Amino acid sequence: MIRRCCRRLSRHAVSVIAHLMIKCMHIYCFYRTGAIVKYTDLLERGSSEAQVQAFLSDGEPTPITIRVPKNLKEAASEVARLRGVSFSAFVRNCLIKELSGRQ
Repeated sequence: MIRRCCRRLSRHAVSVIAHLMIKCMHIYCFYRTGAIVKYTDLLERGSSEAQVQAFLSDGEPTPITIRVPKNLKEAASEVARLRGVSFSAFVRNCLIKELSGRQ
């Protein structure tokens, strides 16, 4: 099936994609079977950056309240607007970058 979808890719690229899909499916199945997966579990297993990001992005939205200086909130809102995203999306991206190890 993967080869049909990826005819233009080299065999090595197809095998890398298949390997990544298997790793992602393993974590997805572990997560969906009712086993509780925590952020620290992913780090201890040596999960890839993409797997950590997928884990952090999954789940029901939860409202939160944080207190920040007005200037910080206004600056973040301005940057979000310039990037064409909502303030919430900007904050989520910052958190995901920090927690997944991206700098």
